Amino acid sequence: MKAIGIDLGTTNSVSATVDPTGRPLAIRNSEGANTTPSVVLIEEDDTVLVGGLAQRQAVSRHADVIQWVKREMGNTTWRFVSASGREYTAEEVSAQILRKLAADAERTLGEPVTRAVVTVPAYFDDSRRQATKDAGRIAGLEVMRVISEPTAAALAYGLHERQAGVCLVYDLGGGTFDATVIRIERGDFTVLATTGDRNLGGYDFDNRIMTWANELVVGQGAEDQFDDGGSEARLRDQCEAAKHLLSQLDSAPIFIDSGDKHAKLELTRKIFEELTADLLTRTVEMVEEVVQAAGLPMTALDEVLLVGGSTRMPMVGRAVERVTGRRPNATLHPDEAVALGAAIQAEILVAAETGNASPVGAPQINDVTAHGLGVIALDDNGRERNFVILPANARIPQRESQLFRTVVPNQTEIKVRVTVGDEEDPADVEIITRDSQGVELSVPPYPAGSPIEVFIAYDIDGTVHVEVMDLVANRSLGEFPIDRRNNLPQEQVERLARDLRTATIR
Repeated sequence: MKAIGIDLGTTNSVSATVDPTGRPLAIRNSEGANTTPSVVLIEEDDTVLVGGLAQRQAVSRHADVIQWVKREMGNTTWRFVSASGREYTAEEVSAQILRKLAADAERTLGEPVTRAVVTVPAYFDDSRRQATKDAGRIAGLEVMRVISEPTAAALAYGLHERQAGVCLVYDLGGGTFDATVIRIERGDFTVLATTGDRNLGGYDFDNRIMTWANELVVGQGAEDQFDDGGSEARLRDQCEAAKHLLSQLDSAPIFIDSGDKHAKLELTRKIFEELTADLLTRTVEMVEEVVQAAGLPMTALDEVLLVGGSTRMPMVGRAVERVTGRRPNATLHPDEAVALGAAIQAEILVAAETGNASPVGAPQINDVTAHGLGVIALDDNGRERNFVILPANARIPQRESQLFRTVVPNQTEIKVRVTVGDEEDPADVEIITRDSQGVELSVPPYPAGSPIEVFIAYDIDGTVHVEVMDLVANRSLGEFPIDRRNNLPQEQVERLARDLRTATIR
């Protein structure tokens, strides 16, 4: 069975494969394009349209269309309710996109596609990575691995250019931003540090234009465009189109029809850059942070790679060059590079399984955690504190531990609350165990202060395992994978997978 690479994007998605010569190629969809809009339309009979067919109706049928669902991955409270009253989870909607990509790949490649490497933003935490894997399962795909988008882009660059050195990957997509420093050496790829913002992308730049345009037309007597879903959808369509034009032109028109009011606004590149200056500044600050976290000066960067469709904005290249002192490398296709790298990773995994030689060779990919992992316990002053056991940017796979002690005499149970985050204050981190009170484990009635060791392991697929050791008896109290509170129960994943097998997707 063929394994492909998939970049499941916020605004657009891409699938890719590796040809027999080792060259990664984007796979054309049923409309003949390499990119598929990550847009889903749910008909009244719950027939599903994905991609261009759905995107072209996003304005006229805005209530039936789902966009930017990637931002809701790992959010178990989010639901889209169709006209028929059926509720859809973020994982299910993402699965519909994945199934469309797989079906188009089967049509193009002429063989079944049941396995894939799927990419995620480097700054996605554990629950969002698991949600992506769940979406793949619902779509009927075996997700061989979930890898970070900047790592995939560097893999595509490194194998294509056959270069060595330290790369900064600046990845600004439709909904997320990552900055990652990667060392390429003798064909191996080692992530040195990563940071980002899962809620910063082209969508947010569009919002600034929309707010500006709406204020202008309301000042001219028009209705507030945000008061009506259809008007807001039309405004977004116009503002996004204007932003795209500004990548080539100095100004772009925005047409707004509101009742008997008809307005034509002129958005200049200067105004746009002023409206979004703070967003761009946030990305630049994260570039500075990640290079510092990697323990390097800016002068140590050998290449700067721009990835993601939003890097087409001219101000991005200028800002990145200004902060790094290096002109960004333009050899990578900003929309396709991530999927190409995912396809290379899929080829490597298949070759390792079969024992066959791969045309792309056998590069090693060494990634890091984007967020710290720890547990909540009492400190020496009796106050709850988050103790980070695996810090952010720790190499994975990894297993680390920390020593704790029982609090009261004859204590017979402990509660393990596993967290994501690097802050000490429990209010500033996220408890990821399904029960917010933690996993209960029994201990013998020892004296207060008896030693307990907590191990946290993070494997190459992003699965978190916890083991607790009773050091008095030198025995394990239990090892368990995290049943994440921000993910769907596995029985629900299986049910949704069965439902999708019989669904009509076009």
